[in-house]
Amino acid sequence: MSTLEVMQAGPLTTLQDAGRCGFRHWGLARAGTMDRPAQFHVNWLVGNPPDAPVLEVAQGLLELRALKPVTVAVAGGLPRILRNDRPCWPGWPIVLQTGDTLKLKGLRAGLFAYLAVAGGFQARPVLGSVSTDLFAGLGGWQGRALQAGDRLPVEVRQGEVRSRGLRLPENDLGVRVLPGPACECLGQAAWKALLTASWQVASGSGRMATLLQGEPLPVPEIHLPSRMVLPGTIQVPPSGLPMVLQADAQTTGGYPELAVVLEWDLWKLAQARPGQPVRFEAVSPRKALAVRDGWLRHWQRLFAEADG
Repeated sequence: MSTLEVMQAGPLTTLQDAGRCGFRHWGLARAGTMDRPAQFHVNWLVGNPPDAPVLEVAQGLLELRALKPVTVAVAGGLPRILRNDRPCWPGWPIVLQTGDTLKLKGLRAGLFAYLAVAGGFQARPVLGSVSTDLFAGLGGWQGRALQAGDRLPVEVRQGEVRSRGLRLPENDLGVRVLPGPACECLGQAAWKALLTASWQVASGSGRMATLLQGEPLPVPEIHLPSRMVLPGTIQVPPSGLPMVLQADAQTTGGYPELAVVLEWDLWKLAQARPGQPVRFEAVSPRKALAVRDGWLRHWQRLFAEADG
């Protein structure tokens, strides 16, 4: 049964989970949330599993109406939230009664807000994921972005939700990287310049890639065959200005791959606005594994405490 009606959908609101893995050889992007910590955060607030589907709301613009009682949570960036035209704090559960409205009126910081509902959105998985792939037109809500008039079914569960908020790390735009497959081809000068240059996020960034502006990298003219790329890959086109592939990135590419962003730092670039400074820091493979394990232990502990 439908639980939430979309009154206004904003420029791009999609249903996303952790992404569609294992099908890049078919030409399918991973899709999924751009900011996984925010996805985990809102699901933790309403008592869902960490990878449960959420609404990803570009620019934090959305208006919903409750068709039955439901508990929701909104986080990611710094969204302005109104329940029945009264302000609500982000990062806390919000109880909606039948007929209540919930408005997201933009973001004070970041590019994406995330909304979870207690019990989770009902959607049919496609190839193991409900994430919306806009280019293939599959998954999510009818394979597309939400529109006014859509009515979203929810597996309503009026169980226990969190009675407190959760503080997430601030986005300091310090992004850790490992050398990429083409690092040796591009040379040490390009690698050192990536780590020491002043970079800013460029306009035109989005779910496919985060574009960077600054002093072009000193890269030689090399020609490589097109090969597999993944979210987090830093490609260097002939302009010398790096671009960091994101959730909807293509599956293959011919630009040389200078570096790869650690998975748990990729959200920082996803939430960065045009003009924000970015700095890259090289880490060892051992350090990269330690960062991953630390993030996983942190969230596993939080969700285990919630279950207990």
